[in-house]
Amino acid sequence: MIYIKGKSSKKYRLVQFSTAEIFSFFTSDEIKSPKDLDDLKIVANKEDSPRYTKPLKYYLDFIDDENKHCLIEGIWHQFNQSYVDYLKNEVDKIEINYDEEFNIPRSIPEEKFNKDREEKNGYINCDTQLTGINKKYRVEKMDLYKDGGLFFVKKGTAQKLNYVIDQAITTIKILQQKESKIEIDGEEKKIKVIVLWFILERKTVIKHLSEINSIILHNKLAEWRQLSLSADYTPIVYINYLTDKSTTTK
Repeated sequence: MIYIKGKSSKKYRLVQFSTAEIFSFFTSDEIKSPKDLDDLKIVANKEDSPRYTKPLKYYLDFIDDENKHCLIEGIWHQFNQSYVDYLKNEVDKIEINYDEEFNIPRSIPEEKFNKDREEKNGYINCDTQLTGINKKYRVEKMDLYKDGGLFFVKKGTAQKLNYVIDQAITTIKILQQKESKIEIDGEEKKIKVIVLWFILERKTVIKHLSEINSIILHNKLAEWRQLSLSADYTPIVYINYLTDKSTTTK
């Protein structure tokens, strides 16, 4: 649900959290004054967690490349050129793995992609497995496991990629506190590699991660890389692409 702080009548229940739904709220309530933006709140219900409220700005990513302004988790930042260059240099240190075999049609959902990796390539699909740390702590949003590697899969835009990086960062922090082991189906696994598996909407193959033009993404990737290395994990990014083909993944 989205509402304006202090105005109980200005409420709108979202069918799903999307740009179209947010636009419907603005249209229906005729919100035109910029000062109202700071008072817009989102009430969220998360499975197995109490309801919580955050400002709408927390969920929005905005980049002004000309002036280097960014909105990250509800806070405005301005990066100077030297810091932008530093971020690009940091993300380009991350190893990229590309295998054309795993490009998929746009119509294939992530769930199907993960299931195919389990059935055809020997991964453990953690969407359907009980996954925990030291028999107690549940890891959310870890998609695949194979040979000491945790894989976090996300397809789509740079904004969606940001979310999966946050998920990987959270998992690393938990693992750092709990003896760096993860449990899958009752068996403890020693983690060596943390993999972000991006399935991108692009017409050209990238050679460097800095070619994804998003300062916010670069900032999160740099944080994830440093955290992975400090925890003695190897950070790797798998890159694949959405295609117009109607074939399924191999």
